Amino acid sequence: RLALKEEAESVAAELEEEVKRRDRAEEELERGMGEKEAALKRVQELLAEVKGCKATDESREREREEERLRFERERGRMEEEAGALTVLCDALKQELDRLSSASPPPPPPTPPP
Repeated sequence: RLALKEEAESVAAELEEEVKRRDRAEEELERGMGEKEAALKRVQELLAEVKGCKATDESREREREEERLRFERERGRMEEEAGALTVLCDALKQELDRLSSASPPPPPPTPPP
């Protein structure tokens, strides 16, 4: 009977140790899960930040492209105006050359004294 009691106490002690080990393992698992959740939350925050930066970069890129297109349109308009002004200047030069090569007009008559 003493041997059975000692064996029961030994088994009970082993079970207690096993329960303690299991409790520690559960605590470590819970701590690890908490760390994992915190890390996941941080990753989600960083991802949101990166998406925000990407959206900002895309917005800036669109603005730059719109500005470039405005500049190109304005340059095209100015080139057209410059071409029209060149044609006008050439026509004025031709008219000036024509007028200067024509015979001078007769002098106005002098009034009698």
